[in-house]
Amino acid sequence: MPNRYHVASFSRHTGISRYAADFHELILRSRGYERLEPQGTMIGAIADEIVAGGGEVHAQVGVNEGSEIALVYALLSRGCRSVDVTLHDPPFLRWPHFKFRNRQLSTVSKFFHLYLRNLGIGTAELRRIRRFFVLTEKGRDTVQRRYGFTNVHYIPFVMPVERIQDPVPSPPNLLFFGFIAANKGLDQALELHSRVLAALPSTRFFVVGDAIEPVGAAYLADLKCRYTTNVEYCGFVEEAELQAAFSRSTVVLLPFRAYHSVIPASASVLGAMARGKVVFTTNANAVTQFISAGRTGCLLSGSRDHDVRALVDMLSQPAEAHRIARGAVEYLRNAHSADVVGHVYDEACAR
Repeated sequence: MPNRYHVASFSRHTGISRYAADFHELILRSRGYERLEPQGTMIGAIADEIVAGGGEVHAQVGVNEGSEIALVYALLSRGCRSVDVTLHDPPFLRWPHFKFRNRQLSTVSKFFHLYLRNLGIGTAELRRIRRFFVLTEKGRDTVQRRYGFTNVHYIPFVMPVERIQDPVPSPPNLLFFGFIAANKGLDQALELHSRVLAALPSTRFFVVGDAIEPVGAAYLADLKCRYTTNVEYCGFVEEAELQAAFSRSTVVLLPFRAYHSVIPASASVLGAMARGKVVFTTNANAVTQFISAGRTGCLLSGSRDHDVRALVDMLSQPAEAHRIARGAVEYLRNAHSADVVGHVYDEACAR
């Protein structure tokens, strides 16, 4: 059997890193794959060694995973035809294909890539990839439509069974968590909470996470000045503190804005569902892959009055919150377990 390598950024504090570790432990390790975290200065040498040994590769790739993308391209350029890729930001492997530090040039490059498809530049390399895996059906369909590929497979987002928690009664509070940027909708979440207070004045809102770039930091600083009543800004926290914040909340509020170019699976939505919480989120990106309104979570309408009423009703009805949280947990156990994902993966590899 040829050497098998699972390529990913296992050591970073990102959603892809955590997913890669889970996918390796639950799916790929038993199928003979070894973990490989490429380093930028060694890409060529690593690719040469893999090709020389007749190796197979499964890479976890998001558009910001520079070393992993570079290794995939290096393998393809050396004639390796045993490269599988999980696209975390479908339909793109690299976005944009031509990168510039200049903001205006970057905008032009994104337009060129998204709408003119780079005049076909880069598509030939993608055709050499053996299999694409995508974590949502909407993402899979987008890849198929854009490139006309038939080797694109939907594979459920794997969720370790020990991370799925049965819902327990919790205080009627709200929680937001994750990296903070304008497209995450924290401003909308805080505004909704401020209006919920009119009906439920003791409701608290825990904001867990921080900005990772200057623009996001300025955005967050402004929100901290504007929204202070019953709001606790926790910043980045360790797992024990995160679990404590979840235990003090009934509803996780994630009013995402849709991305214009990519369709990622939301690890935040799945993570909140796994902790036995009622997720309120927007019908953006591929959220409805996981959220069935009234069964596994709730969808925000965009009407502030309507959404405030829905939040107040949920926070005021513990039995209804428990029913939906239970539905989310059962859905994850039935559709995202290692057994289910492993079966889907093996079927795709057998085609």
